[in-house]
Amino acid sequence: MGEKRNGEFVGAFPSYGYIKSPEDNHKLIIDKESAEIVKKIFEWKVNEGLGNLSICHRLNDMGVLNPTGYKKKKLNQNYNNSQIMQEDYSWCSSTVRNILKNDIYIGNITQGKRRVKSYKVHKVEQVPEDEWITVENMHEPIIEKELFEKAQGLRKVDTRVQNSGTLSMWAGILKCADCGRAMH
Repeated sequence: MGEKRNGEFVGAFPSYGYIKSPEDNHKLIIDKESAEIVKKIFEWKVNEGLGNLSICHRLNDMGVLNPTGYKKKKLNQNYNNSQIMQEDYSWCSSTVRNILKNDIYIGNITQGKRRVKSYKVHKVEQVPEDEWITVENMHEPIIEKELFEKAQGLRKVDTRVQNSGTLSMWAGILKCADCGRAMH
């Protein structure tokens, strides 16, 4: 528990955008290639108002490997993701969503999000957010805090760009009275 309290990185594989420091396995340093993609994801979200699916399409059209593919193919890590089948390394909206909400990109280490409920059945459960352990300023940030906070606000609303190529002033506000979905 001590490593979690003092902010040391204790995971096997760092989040996309970072690698372990060669000098200290408990410290993270920026991986330049993947960090550039992380920056693009945040900028597309905040500056262009792209939704997660649009960001996926753009990354896939550019031929960018998703985090699993990048860890395996570029970093030669023995990383496995049970949800990725048959070496399909295309991006999906949940991957983009997880990147956009991960405070590691502003220099934080947040741990203790999950715990093993029972060692007999190895059932893993989510831990309430108020019990998570966060230590700030543990490594160099990839994203400025202001950009990160703007992305958090946009994550909670529908920000799909309209046909005109601009973000509607009503994005995330107008909802259908019948079904509750965002109106276009």
